[in-house]
Amino acid sequence: DTTPPTWAGGYPQAGTVTNTSAQVLVQTNESGKGYYVVVPHGATAPTAAQVKAGQDGSGSDAGSGKKGYVDLTANTPATIDITGLAPSTDYDVYMVTEDGVPNLQATAAKVDIATSAAPDTTPPTWAGGYPQAGTVTNTSAQVRVQTNESGKGYYVVVPHGATAPTAAQVKAGQDGSGSDAGSGKKGYVDLTANTPATIDITGLAPSTDYDVYVVTEDGVPNLQATAEKVDIATSAAPDTTPPTWAGGYPQAGTVTNTSAQVLVQTNESGKGYYVVVPHGATAPTAAQVKAGQDASGSNAGSGKKGYVDLTANTPATIDITGLTPSTDYDVYVVTEDGVPNLQATAAKVDIATSATPTFTVTFNSQGGSAVSNITNVNSGSTISAPAVPAKEGYTFSG
Repeated sequence: DTTPPTWAGGYPQAGTVTNTSAQVLVQTNESGKGYYVVVPHGATAPTAAQVKAGQDGSGSDAGSGKKGYVDLTANTPATIDITGLAPSTDYDVYMVTEDGVPNLQATAAKVDIATSAAPDTTPPTWAGGYPQAGTVTNTSAQVRVQTNESGKGYYVVVPHGATAPTAAQVKAGQDGSGSDAGSGKKGYVDLTANTPATIDITGLAPSTDYDVYVVTEDGVPNLQATAEKVDIATSAAPDTTPPTWAGGYPQAGTVTNTSAQVLVQTNESGKGYYVVVPHGATAPTAAQVKAGQDASGSNAGSGKKGYVDLTANTPATIDITGLTPSTDYDVYVVTEDGVPNLQATAAKVDIATSATPTFTVTFNSQGGSAVSNITNVNSGSTISAPAVPAKEGYTFSG
């Protein structure tokens, strides 16, 4: 036998290739050996004798892992396993077969191999300034995150100063003791490389400090070794309570025949609104009082509506004018703070104006006159009289 073996159709061919290894599949028509050498892609092709000797095209030793042989059985596939390759690298694998005589093939066959990239074993890193606190309210907070790789950003929320959880605990939604962080206090967001994302946290307590631990992981997955902490301080709960009247307020002050005062005092600064309606009229709502309307929604009219500015715990006076003498009124007042929180119900103050002032002039038959029967005239008041008072003349005999 002087004829060397021949490769079966389609052989040799590349098999499984990784980042550091490759397989070459071979099959011949005779039993014998299959020799190989691995050289850089594009290097000078070795001769069949050089391949058998484990040499490259220059006659140098191909090196450990880059040469060898497999035993072949006629018409039976066999696999050459090559290891120690560099990731992301192209190689030429030269193979030649020889039967047991031995008859060696005249020329080596070439198979191209391209190893894959090395596996990613590096976790993502935070972009400069991230993670950072975003918008924080009295019951919620945002944490802004951005990394150099796509993946996930995990978080847990713990009381300020609590033991820091590990990266694995953060991913598992646990605090530093390994306990579940609780609903709303754990979770994750999907991350796109070099793109900001927002973690939304709800269910927080007002006026409370928290530590938010965040950790990121890529798709491999490679998890960061240590969680990063972001400090959060929620604001106070919003004021939803309207002011209250101080004891004894509102109350009637000085009342004349055409005017009245209502004295007011509340526990908060704000405004005190009022409307004046006929006594016994339907009570307006608080909103109607604020709008200067009666219970029908009609404008209360000039002098019958308005407001005064209020300072917390400080008495103030509402001055009402243009009233009718000898008339009963209901004055409805309501207060509102600066938020604004308006009282739900208006308070009523009863007002009764006095009668119009009168006095009587009497004349003495012997001459002179006197003023008597003075009503509704305050001491010290100035009384207006007609410029030319009416008079009657009387004649007495004797």
